[in-house]
Amino acid sequence: MKTDKRVSSVGILALSGIFAKILGGIYRIPLTNLLGAEGIGLYQLVFPLYALLVAATTTAMPILMSRAVAGESEEYSYSLLYKSFIFSTIIGLCSALLLTAFAYPLSLAQGQPQGFFGYIAIAPSLIFVPLISLLKGWFNGRLNMKPSAITAVIEQGAKLAFGIAFLLLIKGENIYERSAMALFAITLAELVALIPLVIYYFSKEGTLKRPPLKIKNRDILKISAPIVVGGLIFPFISFIDSLIIVPLLKLKGIGQSSALSSYGLLTGAVGSLVSCPVVLTVAMTAVIIPVIAKKMKEREIKGLRQEGFLAMKASLFLALPLSLGLICLAKPLTVLLYPSLPIQLKEETALLLQISSAGIPLLAMLQIYNSMLQAVGQSKSATKSLLIGGSVKLIATLILIPTVGIWGGAVANLLCYGVGLLFSVIFYSKFTGSYKSLVKNLAEITLSGGIMTLAVAVIDYIVENIYLSIGLSLMFGGCVYLASALLLKVFSKTELMLLPFSKITLKISGYKEDI
Repeated sequence: MKTDKRVSSVGILALSGIFAKILGGIYRIPLTNLLGAEGIGLYQLVFPLYALLVAATTTAMPILMSRAVAGESEEYSYSLLYKSFIFSTIIGLCSALLLTAFAYPLSLAQGQPQGFFGYIAIAPSLIFVPLISLLKGWFNGRLNMKPSAITAVIEQGAKLAFGIAFLLLIKGENIYERSAMALFAITLAELVALIPLVIYYFSKEGTLKRPPLKIKNRDILKISAPIVVGGLIFPFISFIDSLIIVPLLKLKGIGQSSALSSYGLLTGAVGSLVSCPVVLTVAMTAVIIPVIAKKMKEREIKGLRQEGFLAMKASLFLALPLSLGLICLAKPLTVLLYPSLPIQLKEETALLLQISSAGIPLLAMLQIYNSMLQAVGQSKSATKSLLIGGSVKLIATLILIPTVGIWGGAVANLLCYGVGLLFSVIFYSKFTGSYKSLVKNLAEITLSGGIMTLAVAVIDYIVENIYLSIGLSLMFGGCVYLASALLLKVFSKTELMLLPFSKITLKISGYKEDI
C-alpha cells in the first residue's frame, strides 16, 4: 500500500500552516505589547465586520472550485474559474467600497468615533482576498497545495514585517492612528500575497481561458448560497459581539477603557493563541473536500464514512494535546508572551486562555465535519448546525457577560462549538451511517492526553524557571503523548498510511510499510 497524493498535501499545508501561524503569533505578541490592552481592543473591534465581509466574498468560491476541479470535467472547471474570477473581482470592489462608506457610522455604533480610520485602512484588502481564495481553491482541487502553503507564509510574513515596522516608526499616544496603521499592514500583506499566486497561475495555465461551457449565474448562486450563509454565521456572531460585549461589560459596572481592554484580551491576545492549533485541521479541511467530493460522485458511502472518521480522529489527535498544553501552561505563557501587561491583566488573560483552550478540539472537529457536509452536498445541514451553535452563543453571551464578566464570553464560545459539533455529527452520521469503533478510539486519544497532562503538570510544579518549565513541558509532554498513542494503537496501520509522515510513524509504531 502506498501513500496517496493527499498525504503529502496535508503535510505541506500543515507544516506551512504551522509556520504561518507562528509568524502570525509572533506578530500578535508585539502588537499586543506595543498597542496595549486598550489598543488591541480597538484593533479587534474592526476585525469582526472585516471577517464577515471576507467570509461573504471568499467562503463559497474556493469550495465550489475545489469540488469542481476534483469531480467535474476540465471544461466545467475552467468555465467556473472564469465566471468566478469576474464575480470575485466585482464582489471584492463592492465590499471595499461598502466598508469605506459605512466606516464612520459603524465606529459610532461601537462607541469609538475615531476608530473609523481602521476600517478605511483595511478596506482595500477586500479587493485582493477573494482572488487569493479563488486561486487557492483551484490549486487545492488539483491537490497541489504548494501555492496555498507558500501564499500563507508570504501573507503572514508580510503582515509581520509591515505591522511591526509601522508601529516602531509611528510612536506616540494616539492609539487610533497606531491601530489603523497596524490594520493597513494587512492590506499591504494581502497584495503582496496575491502577486506571486497570480504569477504562478499564469506560469502554469498560460492564460485565464474563456469558458468553453456557459454556466448560468443562477446555478452558481443556487449552489453557493447555502455555503455562503453557513460561512457567514460565525463572523456575523463575532460582529454582534463587537457591538454588544463592551456595552454588556459596562452594564456590570466596568468602565469604558477596562471593558475595551477585556474585549481586546479575549479576542486578540487569547484568540490568536487559541486559533494557532486549529490551523492543523484547516490543512485537512482543504484536502478532505476534493477527496470526499470524489467519493460522493462515485457513490462510495463506506469510503465517505471511513474518510470522515479518519479526518475527525486525526483532528482530535492533533487538537487535544495542544488544548491541554495551553490549559496547563496558560499562566507561564501569558507572563512570557505579554510582559508589558499589568499583573491584573496578565491574570485575566491567563484565565481566559485556560477557558478558551478547552474549545480547541471542539472547534477543530466542528470545522472538519462542516467541511465534509459541504463536500457531500449537505451545505444546508452544515448551515443548520452553525446556526444552532451561533444562537446558543448569542444567548449565553447576553446572559453570562453582565453576570460574570468577560469570562462569560469565553464560556459562550465553548457552548457554541460544542452544540454546533453535536448537530454536525448527527447530520453527517445520518447521511453516511455511524462508525462502530468511535467510542473506543475517542477513549484512547483522551487517555493519551490525560497521561500527557500529568507529565506536564509534574514538570510545571517541579521546575521553577519559566523558560525551562515551558521548554521541558513542550518536549517531554509531546513525547509522552506520542508514546502513549503508539502503545495504545490509536491509529491502525491502514490509517497511518493515509496520514502525513506515514513512513516515520509506521517505523516508530512497529508497522511495516507495504511496497
